[in-house]
Amino acid sequence: MTTKQITQEQALVNSWLSSLGAGQGGVLNDQGICFLVADNEIGLIISSSSGSQQVSVSTHLLNLPISLSPRLYEELLALNLDLKFNKGTCLFFDKKMRVLGLLVSRDVATLDNVSFRNLLDNFKEKALEIKVFIDDLLYGGTGLAHAAHQADGYQQHLGHAARSGEQA
Repeated sequence: MTTKQITQEQALVNSWLSSLGAGQGGVLNDQGICFLVADNEIGLIISSSSGSQQVSVSTHLLNLPISLSPRLYEELLALNLDLKFNKGTCLFFDKKMRVLGLLVSRDVATLDNVSFRNLLDNFKEKALEIKVFIDDLLYGGTGLAHAAHQADGYQQHLGHAARSGEQA
């Protein structure tokens, strides 16, 4: 982050990101975004915009088919109300890209290096669990691998967005 002043919160997030270890860490770009790949399983977008006192973690779950029934949309949205299941995460839908994603935000002041790592680890595990649940809901347990391969284009979009500061 060289072209503008970083906030204290962004400096903390950068220190946590850089401490993640060889090949895993990074820093927020000028737009306050960092793209990480967690254990080659899932792409994470970490963001902390200037003026925000929060850090957010989001990920792509899968591309939704155009022919998805309204009942399945209702089932997916209902997951946001199941706090025991979603553990504070929130599903979101990118209508333009037809992508279902997962998001969590936390106040930077409530975190330290260890709790930030735990947040990333827990988020990754929850995202993988929700992927399996949604796969079962949508495809009877057979379509997730296919949907994940279909998502490669969006994964590339996320990486480009993280590097260029676009909204994913």
